[in-house]
Amino acid sequence: MIIIKPLSQCSFSDALQAFNKGFEDYYIRVEMSLDQFICRFDVDQLSVEHSFVAFYNDTPAGIMLNGIKRVKGKKHAWNGGTSVAFLYRKMGIGEALLKATLEKYQQQGVVEASLEAFKVNEKAIHLYQKYGYEIVDTLLFLKHRGSFHASLLKKKNQLTYSLKRRLAKDIRNLPFYTYDVPWKINLTVFMMENRLLR
Repeated sequence: MIIIKPLSQCSFSDALQAFNKGFEDYYIRVEMSLDQFICRFDVDQLSVEHSFVAFYNDTPAGIMLNGIKRVKGKKHAWNGGTSVAFLYRKMGIGEALLKATLEKYQQQGVVEASLEAFKVNEKAIHLYQKYGYEIVDTLLFLKHRGSFHASLLKKKNQLTYSLKRRLAKDIRNLPFYTYDVPWKINLTVFMMENRLLR
């Protein structure tokens, strides 16, 4: 039997078990300690009141982490991580978590919800699209290894560029930044959005 509970009614140990088990076979290593997991709620502005844990016969089987914040007078939500443990997939747990989340968003007056997904995670993307999410952007992450060649930095260009190391959250201070991007910019290459009020 599948039971969906708000994370606020669960132990963090159960939530962490659901999270780590769900990401065991993920594209990148995501396993967290209890301290890291708890810290993530503050760093990523996630909410235990708006997040859910799925149980199958009293075993933590899946999780959906959510945050809601007000931006320019309107409530926006972000799905900060969804996973279902391998043994419990294809049982409707992901869909049950998503339904509970969208119901919570509507209760809270959320007007826009966003999430990130790896492009290769086609099953999850299909589920999100089934419930109204639309692809709004594709993020591409480029990496340069080693030092920059000196001549590259000395070239005279009409445009002047400067290279600075900053945190992802500092992007919001750039003049061309818009809100329609994920809350957390990391290794994700795909973003979807669900406009709850049209």
